[in-house]
Amino acid sequence: KELLKEIRREELEIIKNIDPEEVFNILGISNYKKAPGGYYYLSSPLREDKNSSFVVFYGTKRNAWIYYDYATGWSGTLIDLWQELYGLSYEEAVKELREIFNVNLLEEEKLKINSELDLNKVKENKQKLKENVLKLKEKNKSQVLDYSELKEKLAFKVLEVKNNMENEKLLAYLKERKIKNSILAKRNSF
Repeated sequence: KELLKEIRREELEIIKNIDPEEVFNILGISNYKKAPGGYYYLSSPLREDKNSSFVVFYGTKRNAWIYYDYATGWSGTLIDLWQELYGLSYEEAVKELREIFNVNLLEEEKLKINSELDLNKVKENKQKLKENVLKLKEKNKSQVLDYSELKEKLAFKVLEVKNNMENEKLLAYLKERKIKNSILAKRNSF
């Protein structure tokens, strides 16, 4: 049973490292853009979104692709995204992703408690899996920015500060919204 648990953990690593473009393809998402740093930005698949406020980047601390919605603050791995999109439990989402992306090291019929497993085959599969996970991690690390670098690239910079309190449209809007006169009176102090 411990061997099975270890293999399933390794399968989770593979799922979390599935190339986002494969995920987009399965979800029918074509409006994404890949930035030079190796991250992707697109409209959020979790809500109505006309902007590219959803980003996918490789999180080096978690060794997984992270899906992040800037507008709502939602973030997670592919498994979390699948749960959110389809209202599934963690186990249901993992099972579905294993089937969709064909991530199954052991055939289900061989997993009966009393059956004997071919340990050589299991060890072989385990070794192949470790090699694949290492290749994926290395590929992803070489392609993408660290989260701090991504945050820096996506950060907004203040280019100019203007006194908008002389803007007639803005003043009319503030009066319409019944903003206190004390705030409007301070407009000359800016």
